[in-house]
Amino acid sequence: MKSLLLIFLLIVSLSCKKENTAQEKIVATDTITTKQEEVITEHVVEESTFDFAKETIGGWLRIGTDEATVKEKLGTDFKTSINEYSQVTGYYEQEWLYEKQGIKIVMEAENPEAKKTVAQITVLAASKLKTSKNIGIGSAQKDILSAYHGHINTEEATDNTIIVGSIYEGLFFTLKNNKVSEIFIGAIAE
Repeated sequence: MKSLLLIFLLIVSLSCKKENTAQEKIVATDTITTKQEEVITEHVVEESTFDFAKETIGGWLRIGTDEATVKEKLGTDFKTSINEYSQVTGYYEQEWLYEKQGIKIVMEAENPEAKKTVAQITVLAASKLKTSKNIGIGSAQKDILSAYHGHINTEEATDNTIIVGSIYEGLFFTLKNNKVSEIFIGAIAE
């Protein structure tokens, strides 16, 4: 009887140790299938979440950046849309297009007179700015998968788009010929 109890305790002890080890690290497999190729990356990563609001373009431009900083860094040579109330977000929104620099920003404020902050960022072909993980226009699909491994949303991705995070808050890489043609930070669904 004692030997059965000892064996049982040994099995329980080993099971608990194995379970704790499994919780410490996870294996993340990111598979993106395109018409041209299938790219699979597998990495052992510490369990974490991706915070799209902390992602930067050029080391400084991020969700929540104030309008004074945007004007200081990018200048005042931009085109604006009408400042309109959005029933979706509950904020007044205005698009700022820095065409020569390849940056389009949606600015938002609680009311038309309030100081605006960045709500969405789009990086276009003319931009040389890169994400905090060194991904920019022209970067290869495999480089995105490597840089953002463990955070790729394979369920909502399409043939032409890699999503880091989710459609509710994330980083979106539009691809053309397996190269980045546009980068978007924000939400495409509410």
